[in-house]
Amino acid sequence: MNNPESARENSFLALTRSHGARFRRLARMYAQGGYAEDLLQEIWLQIWRSLETFKSRSTLETWAYRIALNTCLGHRRAVRPAADSIDELTNTIAAPDIDDDFSLLEDFAASLNAVDRAVLLLHLDDRNADDMADIVGISPNAIAIRLTRIRKQFETRYIEE
Repeated sequence: MNNPESARENSFLALTRSHGARFRRLARMYAQGGYAEDLLQEIWLQIWRSLETFKSRSTLETWAYRIALNTCLGHRRAVRPAADSIDELTNTIAAPDIDDDFSLLEDFAASLNAVDRAVLLLHLDDRNADDMADIVGISPNAIAIRLTRIRKQFETRYIEE
């Protein structure tokens, strides 16, 4: 007879091994002020708490990524400073040091809205359009359109001179 608690623990450990780095990157992209580790812990806590409700309507990885993304989005809403405009908000955040590729990517991702940032991160994690659509909650066609726009924004900002 299978022990449900053991199955839950095994699923959780499998997720931490297979997606630890992915969720760490996600937390780093959404955390402000160096709180990435705290946000990562909150992601793992939310996944652990929700594991017993997993219904296998999607893969465990897709389901967990959606929880991680929702946790990050909730975190952003909770810590967002009051600002009258997006320009005022971006002016209050220190300009990142873009000496390496990851910092450049962080800078670019920070300039995107929450959905586009999620699409970018999923794309960088080599997720297919159907998985991305399931996680973000938009159609695969909308994913393709957003990716095209994101690429053009990146090219305009960093490649075209």
